[in-house]
Amino acid sequence: MKQIITPTSTKPIRILLIDDDLIYCKSIQKYFSHHPIIEIVQYFHQSDNLTKTQLLNIDYTHIILDLYMPNKTGIEMLESLNTWEIQAPVIVSTSYLDSHYFKELQAFGVQHCIKKSAPELFANYIISLIENGNHLDSSTSHVKLNDREINLLKLIAQGKKQHEIADVMNLSKDSIKKIKANLAKKLSIQNTSLDFFQKVKENMFLI
Repeated sequence: MKQIITPTSTKPIRILLIDDDLIYCKSIQKYFSHHPIIEIVQYFHQSDNLTKTQLLNIDYTHIILDLYMPNKTGIEMLESLNTWEIQAPVIVSTSYLDSHYFKELQAFGVQHCIKKSAPELFANYIISLIENGNHLDSSTSHVKLNDREINLLKLIAQGKKQHEIADVMNLSKDSIKKIKANLAKKLSIQNTSLDFFQKVKENMFLI
């Protein structure tokens, strides 16, 4: 099991969770009930019933918002938060990797969109994002990636094959191999197809 990152700060992270999966909400809240600095202070699994008054009466530092919800989507919820002038940073979570929403989320000021995962991985992601402001997990939080490298990681996370990546990025297969090899060194992961893919899928932040 992956170890929880030891936070460098003791400042509490109080999270308001908005997610239509009630079981997931309960399991995440239960898990974080024993965490040293992260607490799910409240969750809402019916986003369409959430009001500005409710949000103003809850003491939280961050919002984690599910992107795909049946009644009121994450994008629609972001529109409401913007209208209500809610200032807390929003981290979007999703089970499905879809680059279609990247620019739209950024337009709402969302800096991070993460893949849903088991609670212990989720904790790692949240601490890394909040404390370091980086796009990968803590083991690579010091790494600075250029746009080409980030695009390659996104395409790998989407399950694209090497020839598809080469076509999308308008590069040769050899160039893709070189970028991938350099990334493997930067991220301290093996450059085999399976290991690289698994690592990226597990730890890739979408934005």
